[in-house]
Amino acid sequence: MTDIEIYRLKEVKPLRLEDKLEKAIQLFEDSHYSHFAVVNKGAYEGTVSYEQIEERSDLSTKIGDARSILNPVYVLNTMDWFDVLQVFAMNNCNALPVIDKGKSYLGYYEFEDFLSLFRQTPFLHENGMTLVISKGLNEYSFSEIAQIIESNNATLFWSLCLGC
Repeated sequence: MTDIEIYRLKEVKPLRLEDKLEKAIQLFEDSHYSHFAVVNKGAYEGTVSYEQIEERSDLSTKIGDARSILNPVYVLNTMDWFDVLQVFAMNNCNALPVIDKGKSYLGYYEFEDFLSLFRQTPFLHENGMTLVISKGLNEYSFSEIAQIIESNNATLFWSLCLGC
């Protein structure tokens, strides 16, 4: 069991292709989730958001008949917590389906759980130092700077600023 598997929840059942859009709307209104997984016989088919459904005029349509609203928004059960956090951020969601490599639906992660995990990481609580390095184009390469820093048992987090 990986460290983040303890955060996988199973309380909310996924939608099915046979479910009507009105059921999905009701689920969104009854919960605080931004996205729900859609499955077919336990296999992940996609993820739907409230915005995609509320734009539809005929809510009696089955989800399977409106497959264009399904998006491939999910995380694999083998991903580490930082990668999962990135998927939350990239998709602006507060719930993510968890699937295995065979596309079987395993549950979901809630964003709030990952925020609390992120807040517990040591690098947010340890004293550190920020060093801003500016260099000319023909001076040290970034790989040389990284080697110097890492050879002194420090960690380098960098960003590139063009035109700063």
